[in-house]
Amino acid sequence: VYRAFDRASQRHVALKTILQASPEHIVRFKHEFRSLTDLVDPNLVLLYELFVTPVPFFTMELIEGETLRQYVRPDGVLNEARCRYAMTQLVKGLATLHRHGRLHRDVKPSNVLV
Repeated sequence: VYRAFDRASQRHVALKTILQASPEHIVRFKHEFRSLTDLVDPNLVLLYELFVTPVPFFTMELIEGETLRQYVRPDGVLNEARCRYAMTQLVKGLATLHRHGRLHRDVKPSNVLV
């Protein structure tokens, strides 16, 4: 995932691409994008546009923040109040996905931004 500037919308976006562009990977990548575009929740990133060029990519909302690990351990020590807050928001986002029959498939502290 890269930070990029979308000149058409005049905003910074996150740009997600795939390293392996085999036909199977491209189909899976497109499916990931299309299955999530209709979901709107304050605890989920908004997806914007899909591009299938020689290197497929899609743009999404750029979240400025810390990873979950950084947020819950600001001084290297677990902050329980921050952990409870972040986990509550994470569960709400995952619940939205599950209510719509979707899975995240890669939930880990580095993929969760606060």
